[in-house]
Amino acid sequence: MSTLRRVSDIITKENELFDRLWYGRKKPFGDPSWEGVPDDIKAGAERGKRRVEEQIPREVLDQDVASDWDWGFLGGSISAIRWVLGDEWGNLDS
Repeated sequence: MSTLRRVSDIITKENELFDRLWYGRKKPFGDPSWEGVPDDIKAGAERGKRRVEEQIPREVLDQDVASDWDWGFLGGSISAIRWVLGDEWGNLDS
């Protein structure tokens, strides 16, 4: 018989998945999509990426974007956790 997880544990996991989803959506800084983006926005994104890289192993971050299946699994995971916490189904905001 399994036990229910504490809400604090679920929120901790949601925060991790949020960071992984946010990170996976950011193109490398040499990508043409960054052209024209203000320097302060780029600097903030760079700080954010470094923060995520310090907290989550690179292998995990790379696996998240390794295939469409992996990316979809990440999205489904965060959507399910958010639903359990009372959000609308399918919320993939990051």
